[in-house]
Amino acid sequence: MTSSVASETPVGGVRRRLAAMDQGYIVAGVLLALVVVFSVTLPGFFSTANLLNAARSASVLGLLAIGMAVVVIARGLDLSVVIIMSVSCAMAVELMLAGHGEAAALGAGLLIALGLGLVNGLLVAYVEVPPLFVTLATSLLYLGFFRLVLLPKDQQAVPAGASLMTWLGRGSVLGVPSPVLVLAAAAALATWFMSRNYGRFVRAQGDNPAAAALVGLPTRPLLVSTYLVSASAAFVAGVVGVSVAGSYDLRAAVTGTQLYDVIAVVVIGGVSLAGARGSIGGVVCAALLLGVIGNAMTLLNMSVIEQSLSKAFIVLLAIVLDSLLHPRDEETARAGDM
Repeated sequence: MTSSVASETPVGGVRRRLAAMDQGYIVAGVLLALVVVFSVTLPGFFSTANLLNAARSASVLGLLAIGMAVVVIARGLDLSVVIIMSVSCAMAVELMLAGHGEAAALGAGLLIALGLGLVNGLLVAYVEVPPLFVTLATSLLYLGFFRLVLLPKDQQAVPAGASLMTWLGRGSVLGVPSPVLVLAAAAALATWFMSRNYGRFVRAQGDNPAAAALVGLPTRPLLVSTYLVSASAAFVAGVVGVSVAGSYDLRAAVTGTQLYDVIAVVVIGGVSLAGARGSIGGVVCAALLLGVIGNAMTLLNMSVIEQSLSKAFIVLLAIVLDSLLHPRDEETARAGDM
């Protein structure tokens, strides 16, 4: 009988080598290639101001995707991340408008975000409701409660005395916009955590929850913690977004496509929806990739529908690539369906 090594086709060998590579490197290569192509073909693209603008536009998306990536690596899902971002930052702005200090208002907004994330985590980890249904239901609940009970207005401007938010929206360091610096800091912090024991435990949870529990890992508290990380990242993303825009708009949480963009970034960045696989660096590269593509489509005067179709096509390609590079064998299929 011919050995499996000897019978391996050239295509299979290439696929095996690509599968062993972090998808983040592939995304980074595509990003650099597109920057070169757009720089040659699009007038005005390759300028410091335009490139920084593209990175700035990707900062909120990248922050949201970092939090989502941690949840997905642990084999979870958080469809409420955009709602948590919106309502927690809206409450912080409302508290500032009511006369509370900026630090106190932002602290209260963070606590609100953590509280909402905690509810998600407890329902998923201890009540054992599938995360898809939990976060879909809680997102509607959170938004409805805040709009009907606590926030009679859908939009409100940030008060002029908010110095930190003013800096986040308009400040820079050595010419680099503040939102880009916040994204870089969050990515570095998340990468460090995921390289330590916490990240190893999260990956073990995502790889095989039953085996992780058998070896003594606190799988339920660990799963809850990932939703707290997602909520924290959502709040930071919201503060950055509100600072740049100068106001919050709850209507955008309902009518926008930001959630789909977050999921797209996570998938394109190489985070497996079956859990355990993915890197923060790949997610950040994917966010920058969508930022560059969106910037190029704007320069090309493409309509919103054309841009949405293009993003959908990119997501489809990412999913197909993931399936080709990481085919689900019998063992992984059983693990993914647990």
